[in-house]
Amino acid sequence: MKNSIFEILEDWNCDIDTAMDRFLNNEELFLSCLKTFSRDPEFAKLNDAVRTESYEEAFEYAHNLKGVSGNLGLTPLYQSLVTIVESLRSKNYQNIHMELSDVNEQFSLYQTFIGE
Repeated sequence: MKNSIFEILEDWNCDIDTAMDRFLNNEELFLSCLKTFSRDPEFAKLNDAVRTESYEEAFEYAHNLKGVSGNLGLTPLYQSLVTIVESLRSKNYQNIHMELSDVNEQFSLYQTFIGE
């Protein structure tokens, strides 16, 4: 069936095979983690931290989210988080709002795919 979450994520260029290896091919656990991550409050905290120019906090949130998205194989979201993490790490805030917008767009797509 073409509408399985695995096929949807693969069509979104996610690395599901590697992620499933990390989860020892336990689909139930993987799906549970996908659902849990789609409700992660650190996305809202990242947005608040950037809005208030609390960039050290923003770095911590973005770095944590990058790690989880990478472990879940969510490549498009991971890549957008890599970009913002690197800007925050180097204290280059010139494009931070555009980068955050990309993170939010990718996260929104992910939530749509997961059904949140």
